[in-house]
Amino acid sequence: MFFKSNKQEETRDMLVTIDPDSGQADIQQIKEINSERILTHGYSVPIGDTRAYTGRKGRIFVVNAPAEATSDYKRIAELEKSVVLKQITRYKDDPGKNEIDLKFYIVLGGLILMGLILAWR
Repeated sequence: MFFKSNKQEETRDMLVTIDPDSGQADIQQIKEINSERILTHGYSVPIGDTRAYTGRKGRIFVVNAPAEATSDYKRIAELEKSVVLKQITRYKDDPGKNEIDLKFYIVLGGLILMGLILAWR
């Protein structure tokens, strides 16, 4: 009684892809859902291609897709992963390359001014 946890079970949303031609189905846990797509470990599916159902442990998104569409979903997921990795590893090329180096011009102006003063004497 005292050691019983009041912690609720986490909801787990799932994506079910069904190939109506071959009768095969693939079930994967959803990583991320936004207004445009559903992302799992292997698929990136447009939200408009799915039908949503409510289960005991969370939502279940079902997509009826032939093998060609499923391979497209896999390629899109791989493309998104590579784009994310590129953005993570992309650094700013050269921070001072396009900016005017003000310190350089101040020092240069000071040296020229000193040279003129010494030449005047």
